[in-house]
Amino acid sequence: MPEDREELPPLDEEWIQAAAHREESAEVRADRYARINSGHQQVQAGDTSWRSAPAKSSSSGLSLTRWVLAIVGILAAIIFVVWLLDTGRPLVDDGPIAFVGDDTTSETLGSDTARQLQRSDFPTAGIDAEPSRILAEVQPPADPGQYDFLAETGGQPVTYSPCRNLEVVVNPRGGPPGSVTAVEQAVDQIRAASGLSISVSGETDETYQRNRDPVQVDRYGDRWAPILVTWTEADEVPQFSEAAVGLGGSLSVRRGDSPPSYVTGDITLNREYFSEPTTGGLLREVLLHEFGHVLGLGHVDDPEQVMTREARGGRPLGSGDLAGLALLGQGPCTPKL
Repeated sequence: MPEDREELPPLDEEWIQAAAHREESAEVRADRYARINSGHQQVQAGDTSWRSAPAKSSSSGLSLTRWVLAIVGILAAIIFVVWLLDTGRPLVDDGPIAFVGDDTTSETLGSDTARQLQRSDFPTAGIDAEPSRILAEVQPPADPGQYDFLAETGGQPVTYSPCRNLEVVVNPRGGPPGSVTAVEQAVDQIRAASGLSISVSGETDETYQRNRDPVQVDRYGDRWAPILVTWTEADEVPQFSEAAVGLGGSLSVRRGDSPPSYVTGDITLNREYFSEPTTGGLLREVLLHEFGHVLGLGHVDDPEQVMTREARGGRPLGSGDLAGLALLGQGPCTPKL
């Protein structure tokens, strides 16, 4: 609460009279006009700046008032913006929040254009969920290496619900021979490491989209769309111009006071790097890396971990990868989603 203002003494009447504007006498005005007219005669006829009539006292006061009002308005706008940023109010109450991954596959997942879903976009709550977790928790290694999470809330990582069956669909178009089998093998390792019920349910004709719809009733029914794996040309994905071999990430949403939870994700791989049969080791490692991003793992600097930034081909899951995946499999169930 603001403090009570101290009562100020009345202004001195002599000071007020001294500060008041006084009208010039006729003699003073005539002398001033003569000086101004003399100055006017010294400039060229085309110079209009000197020919402007001198501003009256009332105009000067009005100009000053306008400047003060403009400055006050600017300061008020700055204070409002700072307040708005500080409060962090969501754009849509009770709506989803999109979290950032360092490798993401669509603008829905990125920080620049995190598209907000409407409530009507949500599938029927809990339609594909079990009342309790499906698989047993996996305990992390006792002495793990490096791992990092893409997003946290309340000191805990954002995760998929362990009470949902997470389906993966593959569009093999453009992929190398045996690509579906390679995805199945990677998913088996991710399931064993995380304790999440994730499996490949089959193939799809869905293609990579920068703004993939997280709910596609016509294609997948009334539920969150499955995790999608595709192969794309470099010119279809702007990030591939930076020699990236793959991108992966997930979309998280939350409703009301429930914690945010990942609900779907996608992976796209650069066809250029997987056109030869000799790239099998690279494909296995990149798939593990991108599925790590889908589940919520971030990059680390430890070269012994799959989640390092550079692939060398054939690297297995490290102790840090295993620890991070185990913790990501211990998130809460989210019946509201």
